[in-house]
Amino acid sequence: MFLIDEDTTVKGHSDFYGADRYDFTKEDHGWTSPFNPFSTGRHFETLQQAEKAIGDAMETGNLDDFERAMHDMQDFYSHRKKGYEYDPITGKWGHSKDGTKPDRDMNAWNLANEKTIAWINEWEKKWGRPKNPEGCSKKCK
Repeated sequence: MFLIDEDTTVKGHSDFYGADRYDFTKEDHGWTSPFNPFSTGRHFETLQQAEKAIGDAMETGNLDDFERAMHDMQDFYSHRKKGYEYDPITGKWGHSKDGTKPDRDMNAWNLANEKTIAWINEWEKKWGRPKNPEGCSKKCK
């Protein structure tokens, strides 16, 4: 996902709060890439689905699951919240017909960032900050 504000600054998963210590981009690579038809649906989850996965990761302390579920929650605001779904059986193909236009929405990015802040605060209250994250969306500090 990427979003462009009025200054044409690109904002995406690596720009969300906490991206210096969490990798919110890993869901876009490998087997979970949105271009893998077996994983595309993960990028079009409802907020309830994504937040359940976040809660499950919080219960177990699984950082990888937390980061991936956070990505899916962030995607909600520019995808499913706007009515885009992925279900090839019923002819729903995400936002493929609209290209990247749905992602270019600073309001959606800001809403996702607010939720990101809230969930990270909950995670860090319970589990602390990641000590040695395997990878970060931005250069790890």
